[in-house]
Amino acid sequence: MDGSAFTLEEGRWSAWVPVPFKVGFLRTVTGMCRFYLESIKPEFKLYVTPVNLSNHMKLMPVSHPLGYGQQLAEAVGPYATLGMAEDANALNDEIIGEEAFLSGCELVMAEREKIFFHELARFHQGILACVFDTTDRVQHLFWRYLDGEHPRHDPGEAQEYAAVVPRVYQRMDGVLGKVLARLDGDTLLIVCSDHGFTSFRRSVHLNTWLVHNGFMALKEGKQAGAPLFADVDWPRTAAFAFGLNSLFLNIAGREPQGCLDGGELGAVKEELAVKLKAMTDGANSVIKEVYDSGGISGLGDGMAPDLIIGYNTGYRTSWQTALGEAPAGAFTEDNLGKWSGDHCCAPQLVPGIFLTNQRTILSKPQVQDISPAILDYLGF
Repeated sequence: MDGSAFTLEEGRWSAWVPVPFKVGFLRTVTGMCRFYLESIKPEFKLYVTPVNLSNHMKLMPVSHPLGYGQQLAEAVGPYATLGMAEDANALNDEIIGEEAFLSGCELVMAEREKIFFHELARFHQGILACVFDTTDRVQHLFWRYLDGEHPRHDPGEAQEYAAVVPRVYQRMDGVLGKVLARLDGDTLLIVCSDHGFTSFRRSVHLNTWLVHNGFMALKEGKQAGAPLFADVDWPRTAAFAFGLNSLFLNIAGREPQGCLDGGELGAVKEELAVKLKAMTDGANSVIKEVYDSGGISGLGDGMAPDLIIGYNTGYRTSWQTALGEAPAGAFTEDNLGKWSGDHCCAPQLVPGIFLTNQRTILSKPQVQDISPAILDYLGF
């Protein structure tokens, strides 16, 4: 790369490799990527990760304060800078296999652990926080091995991979044990997550359901809606779904082609909520809760979706819905992807965890309680 050579081993990830890009006259920015040589024969298969911003780009905003990211790399070595460092999409799209994904996850975990303990060693007061997210990525992709009813469950493969999720938690137990061994009696330790997990067996084409039930209209002659709402007849559309749990009303004055006035909103919301909660897939209820964002503190800024969908166990918004598509046909179908576990459902079905070494900080914690509780503990 860029005139330099490096050696790859079959079935192993490379170290981070700098990748320079010319962006103008005498200007170069540097990224970095890893290579995975899956096979040489009979077919040559080489995978390259998405390009990460280099840790050594002094003026790239990958850290705060500016320059901290570079200092960290100088102390612990290069580390992933993508928002989702693990190559989850590569496994879900079947570009790499399970072993490549898991060994890549271990590299990310090792980087994160190295960074955390580097900072813990020089931490004296204040707040030190670190996110270990490999537990999340592994459950997204390997839940199919824990759920015998998942459409992508393979009993033979499950014998090999059903232990992956418990193993990554045991890995985190090891990290926690090292932390506890370094704490004194005056230090508060919190281990928390914002959600748990459940199976994602069936995809819900929410925009298709809106079409079937008269809340969305397609342009004349269209039987399906293309991504990004390209085929939506907006003057005849009352609601649309975009993202994973979001439902928006087509409100006049807010949306470019809005058709609902303020006096209609309450009735339309109520009708949608009733019909959505009555949605069934065979004998199964699809949606457990529908939340009106107007009644949720902090969401009244006009940017939040008007309704938030809380799916039942086993169901999740389809990938097509997330991009504003309305596929033709049924509004539910089997999820045949490797992305088989998820948490985009009613929150009571996927509770997170809250562990602490002091009993008195919170009795029945909610996510929104954690920051105030920490500030209170610190005397603010």
